[in-house]
Amino acid sequence: MKILVFSDSHRHNAKMEHVIGTQGEGVGCILHLGDCCADAKLMSQVFPEYRFEWVRGNCDYSADPYDKLIAFCGKKIFITHGHKYHVKLDYQRILYAALERGADACFFGHSHYPAIFYEKGILFMNPGSISEPRGTPLPSYGVAGISESGVEGKIVL
Repeated sequence: MKILVFSDSHRHNAKMEHVIGTQGEGVGCILHLGDCCADAKLMSQVFPEYRFEWVRGNCDYSADPYDKLIAFCGKKIFITHGHKYHVKLDYQRILYAALERGADACFFGHSHYPAIFYEKGILFMNPGSISEPRGTPLPSYGVAGISESGVEGKIVL
């Protein structure tokens, strides 16, 4: 089953809407990792056929949670914006947070820099920013696949 992962859309929805509209086949869940979680709420209305999950970021002023542990296809997925774990400095705090939750995957944003790696058997992915990229000239998002063998991911520019 496929998951689309977005972060840091900052009210620029056209690219996110285009990706969902063209890459939505086989998608079971769409994640938004904050900064601007209102964009995820809007997309969930535009595309009601998909399961959406989101968290708020440091630029969001809502009652939505900063962190969420979701179950999807038998896997535990920890989603967070990342600012509470200081992901611009290093990944130690977010690693421990994912380990404490027994996560199979951890998706986070905040820095606008795409990153993907495995640590202690957990997939970590920062999809970058769909609207204001850093470290790459193109907007980016993530695609994760869940199978019986585990969770795999890639960054799409």
